[in-house]
Amino acid sequence: MVSGRKGLVGRRRKGPDRGVPATRPDGRGKGGPPHHRPSGTGPRRPHGPHPVPPQPPLSREEFASELTRLREKADLTVRAVAARVGAPGAHSTIGGWFAGQNLPSMGSLPLFRRVLHVCGVTDAAEIERWLERLAELRRSRVLRVASGTSPYRGLAGFEERHADWFFGRERLRAVIVDRILAEGGADVPQLLVGASGSGKSSLLRAGVLPVLRGEHGCTPLLFAPGRDPMRALASALSAEAVLSAPSTQWADLAGDPLELAARVKAVVRREGVRIVVAVDQLEEVFTACPDPAARERFLRCLAALPSPDVRVTGCLRADFYGQALDQRPLAAALQKGQTVVGALSEDEIRAVVGGPAAKAGLVLDEGFIDVLLADLRDCGPGALPLLSHALLSTWERGRGTALTIADYRAGGGMSAAVSETAEGVYASLSEAECARARQLFLRMVAVGDGVPDARRLLPLPRPRHTPTGPARCTRSWSASSTTAWSRSTATAPGSPTRHCSPRGRGCAAGSTPTGPDRSSGRT
Repeated sequence: MVSGRKGLVGRRRKGPDRGVPATRPDGRGKGGPPHHRPSGTGPRRPHGPHPVPPQPPLSREEFASELTRLREKADLTVRAVAARVGAPGAHSTIGGWFAGQNLPSMGSLPLFRRVLHVCGVTDAAEIERWLERLAELRRSRVLRVASGTSPYRGLAGFEERHADWFFGRERLRAVIVDRILAEGGADVPQLLVGASGSGKSSLLRAGVLPVLRGEHGCTPLLFAPGRDPMRALASALSAEAVLSAPSTQWADLAGDPLELAARVKAVVRREGVRIVVAVDQLEEVFTACPDPAARERFLRCLAALPSPDVRVTGCLRADFYGQALDQRPLAAALQKGQTVVGALSEDEIRAVVGGPAAKAGLVLDEGFIDVLLADLRDCGPGALPLLSHALLSTWERGRGTALTIADYRAGGGMSAAVSETAEGVYASLSEAECARARQLFLRMVAVGDGVPDARRLLPLPRPRHTPTGPARCTRSWSASSTTAWSRSTATAPGSPTRHCSPRGRGCAAGSTPTGPDRSSGRT
């Protein structure tokens, strides 16, 4: 592979997906240097004023390898390259390009041009060939995304409509459904307790509620407490047609928890229905609700709701266990109605990976799941979002019907995949948008004072034909799967996901994140 001012050596393809270099990694062909091939060893390179234009590398790995050869030929370290292009704070991003961990984004093309220039590529035509190959490599990822429904959710949570794609928690789901419908479920709320990132919300939304609705005829009322938990409950009741009779104004009862609970039980008994009040992110009564009196009213209402026709369930992060025990209604629920959502077993992880793949008609590389299992052991508790995003990243990078170990490694593996995706989105924003993005991320994280940090729901700006400002920043981050979002709201990723990214750690701490610093002109 000879590269530099004279261009890049052409290659032949072998098979439909892989590029095989025509030269050895040391830059010499089988018969010697590419420009001095001995006679009889193959076709000569054309001579004259119009030689055949050399082609850039055919794969992401070769792209990084050729880029590294340019740097080594220029006798530069990664930090030296970053300093020469005027972006010393971007050495980690630039280093990722050389290592093949990520590709330059559209927003970082000016920086990439400068990197090529300081590494010796000054010919305009050759720079354009590098950019064309980069665009082709990026398009190859988009082709898989556009080809059909993704079998994996990434950092986006599961909803009821995703129940057919939800695998791995069948046994625990059955236990929870039985407990909710059992006689004890008519006495106290049934709470799912687990670490951040253990999959509690997805289990509730895509596992438990679809079974209660489809197999047992229950009507789920799902909501999160937010700043005003009683008003959130009243809104959920009003949104359900069978409970929204004109004679019942639920919002007017939000100030009286016991009266609201009694009215709910009377209405469902009169209408002959069974409802399940499902409270996701129950820890928001501590992180988002600033009024202790409002918190107490809501918890008293939850404790008064369970009856033969009204069941109550919810999800609670385990690191809020102490705060929950200080509240008598929650303490009683944790004493009698608690189900622990622990880490997935090895068999459950195999189902999480293999179930969606089989449903989508994908084939897994031999040993693919074993590699995931080994990497998961190094990620600590609550690593399910990291696994989900790594699977999505692997699927997006692949072609055909295979999920390969090579694509998984190319995406950064278990923890680096999230950081790479976030950095790619961040690099595509302008300087002003980067400042807004940091502000938005800070607003999506409730930094605890005496309690753990938590996610915060953020209303999205009204969509426009061409989003600008905060709308573009928030939707760009959302489209990258680094946030979970709906039509009107966005939520930051969970704690394990935020903390695996240097930028996420810096933002959550309120400090200047490491890596590219756009406020000082660095990319």
